[in-house]
Amino acid sequence: MRSSKDFGKGDLSEEEDERFLAALVRDREDAQLRHRWAAKLADEHDVTRQDKPAAVRRLLPRLLIYSAGIAAAIALLVILLPSSFSEPGSELVAARIDKIELITTRSTGGDRSVDVKGREAEARYNAALTSLREGREEEAIKILTSLTGEASPLRIEATYYAALAELNLGRKEAGLSRLRNIPQRGAGRFYALAQQLLEADWDD
Repeated sequence: MRSSKDFGKGDLSEEEDERFLAALVRDREDAQLRHRWAAKLADEHDVTRQDKPAAVRRLLPRLLIYSAGIAAAIALLVILLPSSFSEPGSELVAARIDKIELITTRSTGGDRSVDVKGREAEARYNAALTSLREGREEEAIKILTSLTGEASPLRIEATYYAALAELNLGRKEAGLSRLRNIPQRGAGRFYALAQQLLEADWDD
């Protein structure tokens, strides 16, 4: 391959000399063009390698503002979305009343006195649930309220279904108040059911 040494020695043909000179001219013109454009960009657009850190520093406050705005929007969505997708409370109540099941006699371990009281409570409880299921809410509330005392073995269940009856009559505050009285400890699934109703949409 021919090189600049060959050009200096005069060992190149006339055609090779012309090609070599043309390549040198193109390289020089390209270098001059790059230099002119670099100067133009630096003068007109303030674009230089040394200015990049300063530009980044000027951009940081904007990025922080944008980030804060995005974080605030996400926080607002977290607060608003659960309530937007809450199931209507009236629909939940109607569905649960439709699924009411009567209880069967419980085992009392052979204690006849407990057995009699338990059977009486269950009979009244089942009568109340039947009334509720058949649309006689006031009758159901009266019976269930009598079963919500401390000594009643069905006080949690009675409180829950009395709340359903109140809510089904449109007495929202009375129904929700009964639900709030269901304790987490010892209430089993009725606590979770009560919490779902308390978190439901009652704006209708």
